[in-house]
Amino acid sequence: MRELRNIIERALVMESGPELELDVLQGGKPMPSLMLAGPPRALKDVERLYTRWVLERLGGRRMEAAKVLGLSYPTFLKRLGEGS
Repeated sequence: MRELRNIIERALVMESGPELELDVLQGGKPMPSLMLAGPPRALKDVERLYTRWVLERLGGRRMEAAKVLGLSYPTFLKRLGEGS
């Protein structure tokens, strides 16, 4: 169930139109801004990159991005590197 929820949440973030397309559910659209080259990075850095990517996909709507990510707003800000 958790995996299905993650797939649907990711598809909602990835889809730019009003309907979910099958290729989005199958992971057909790449996330180029998340392709990390070089040596492995700390999870904290990867989380920050992903959080910023989600925020960008949602047009800068911070509250919506926090909700999609399942984070409280203060945690969302910390993940961006803006919280205390």
